[in-house]
Amino acid sequence: MRLAFLNKILKPSFIVNYRFIVLEGIDGSGKSTLAENIKKHFSKNHFCIKLSEPTELNLWGRELRKILKSKASLNEKLSLKLRRLFKKDRLWDIKNRIKPALQENKIVILDRYYFSTAAYQGENQKEADEIMREYTEDNRILQPDCVLYLKIKPEYTLKRMAKRNEAEEIFEHKEALQKIFERYEYIVSNYANEAKIIVLDAGLNEKELASAALAALNEKR
Repeated sequence: MRLAFLNKILKPSFIVNYRFIVLEGIDGSGKSTLAENIKKHFSKNHFCIKLSEPTELNLWGRELRKILKSKASLNEKLSLKLRRLFKKDRLWDIKNRIKPALQENKIVILDRYYFSTAAYQGENQKEADEIMREYTEDNRILQPDCVLYLKIKPEYTLKRMAKRNEAEEIFEHKEALQKIFERYEYIVSNYANEAKIIVLDAGLNEKELASAALAALNEKR
């Protein structure tokens, strides 16, 4: 079995402490693949769902996906619009998918959350801090039990994305990704304890990264 190695790594006791897991990192860092591997591991014994942002289930999420796939030039006006749309889509997602799943005792694995908004829509460290405070101080925002940050430099992720032969999104070029990477590093260094951020080496291969993630999740904190 391709993912048989996952079964030996993590004990079921982990789920008592970690039911809402967020994956973060720049484009091409391997979040979606890791999320799927974690989901496959837990789905053997527990109800587990994998979600991603933005959603495609409301007007705000659909508009977000349309903008991200467009050739629009990113500017201050568009960045503010993205922030507003993400907030509306995220509040909808919390109310309609995340909270109900947790109330049903499911494990929720979310590919991107408000950390992405701070890294992608924050033009600098000050704006990244403003966005982080906006979400951490809003009692409507559900805080994750832990955040897995997949750390890898843009030059490596760009090579990965080039192999996909997919349409490039507005953030998927070296200059933009480098700034986003730097803001992620700032967020991790300043919010690691508060946000329960676990840093993973996303340069590892799929098997090694899954093993590292599950081992980290199994540690008592």
